[in-house]
Amino acid sequence: MSGPDPRRRTAYPLELVPPRRTPLLVRLWRWRTEIMLLVGLGALIWLVADAAKSGATWLPPLVAGAILALVVARPSRDWLQARFWCVFVRHRMYKLFRELGLHTLKGRVPLVLWITPTRLGERALVLCRAGLSGEAMAEHAAAFRSACAATQVRFARHARHPQLVLIELIRRGPLPGARDPGLEAALGHGWIPIVPERERAPVLDGSSG
Repeated sequence: MSGPDPRRRTAYPLELVPPRRTPLLVRLWRWRTEIMLLVGLGALIWLVADAAKSGATWLPPLVAGAILALVVARPSRDWLQARFWCVFVRHRMYKLFRELGLHTLKGRVPLVLWITPTRLGERALVLCRAGLSGEAMAEHAAAFRSACAATQVRFARHARHPQLVLIELIRRGPLPGARDPGLEAALGHGWIPIVPERERAPVLDGSSG
């Protein structure tokens, strides 16, 4: 009796297909904010220490005071908090893509091209890989809302480029004086809202009864 044909592939559910290892350049892009922050902080510490050795003992207190002012002042504190949420949401989205099986058969997850704060929360521009869609993401709206600590999540796809998806996270009321990002201006206003299938109103057949 001959054994199983080694050329025959076993079909597994997409949820059981593990995401493949992320290429180095993509990982560097995902961690770009943290990398730039560490490099900038390291450079600042080196410059302050070098200046102090040269006799500029006034520089360390000056730098410490400037950092304290950034943390205490309301505008800069709000700016830092908004950027923190952007970084937090980006990493949570990549985690969701893996946990929810939102990846291709080869294990490639969607790519978060950009994420920016808005008056209500954050807005992410996502590039879907071949085989994925914004509709598939919208079906997991509750998981996105919970993982990203948001009160509401909205999805929209571009009319001309459906592989581009906007994910808007709402976590607060409008901030006074804040403006929404210009993603619409850059990519046009042709965004089509995506309504999850479970939230669509049922279509009644008027011909019956």
